[in-house]
Amino acid sequence: EIAAIDQVGPVAARMVAERLNVRMKRNVVIENHGGATGHIGTKLVVDAAPDGCTLLLNVTAIATFPMSFVNLRYNPFEDLTPVGGIGRAPTLLLAPPSLLADDIKSLVALSKQRFDGLTYSVADYGLQPHLAVEQLKHRTGAHFVIVPYKGSGAALADLVAARVDFGSFPVGTAGKALIEERRLKALA
Repeated sequence: EIAAIDQVGPVAARMVAERLNVRMKRNVVIENHGGATGHIGTKLVVDAAPDGCTLLLNVTAIATFPMSFVNLRYNPFEDLTPVGGIGRAPTLLLAPPSLLADDIKSLVALSKQRFDGLTYSVADYGLQPHLAVEQLKHRTGAHFVIVPYKGSGAALADLVAARVDFGSFPVGTAGKALIEERRLKALA
């Protein structure tokens, strides 16, 4: 039996497990250990017996752990061995229709016009959606202020209600229906 500690998402983990079950002719059991941007599940894998029976599904943010956690007791580059990738998850920048920006260029320009800048919501602090906005901010000199949320549901709800100016979300959780209903617009 192989335990797969999931930090990517239940759908991706199940898809991988189904294929591994067939290919390896062994049971793959998914254990979801979310929290701390994936650090909790990652620590379980690092502490597991090095017998080849524990896999970690994580995202690229694992590379930021040494900078994100003060007392990290492992080195993800030395204590884990990558075995492959399973996909890509683009990031969407979304805004309420009332925001006076329709693309990245106008979003950056608007942020520089406002004294306090623009607020943006993320549900994945330290992960790709957050880092994408921070990189955009760094490259353009935009004035963006993060408003972190514990989950994408609350982050999307406040975005629809225009309590924040825009949000950054993985494409899979970005609320396609909200875009189709014109309750949100995609900036990039």
